[in-house]
Amino acid sequence: MDVPANESIYKIPVKLRRRILSLIVLSSVALTLLSFLWLRAEERQFIKTDFTRIAEGRFASLERAVEQRLLKLRSLAVVHQSLGKIERKRFSAIIQNLDFDLEEIRSVGWIPKVPNAHRLAF
Repeated sequence: MDVPANESIYKIPVKLRRRILSLIVLSSVALTLLSFLWLRAEERQFIKTDFTRIAEGRFASLERAVEQRLLKLRSLAVVHQSLGKIERKRFSAIIQNLDFDLEEIRSVGWIPKVPNAHRLAF
């Protein structure tokens, strides 16, 4: 129903005005809800992507650190196998040459092999 330009809006029947107003309000609420849902989905995707990127970076850093220490321990095992019996002073020198960070790797130490007959002495 078109309203001529010179007629007042008050000449439109009340029921029609209420329907138009209800339609405008309902449309506004629907658009607001759709905008909210879309923005929430975008924000969740952004957070997920950002978290994944940070977690992968930290995991890669941790993996590199573990690999470095494992490589040092493997090199120590090769040295020990090639030298056979080793004394405490020589073991300390080897550890220094391999540049072990003894604060981080606490299990590297000189442990002599003791036969059953000599265990009481230790």
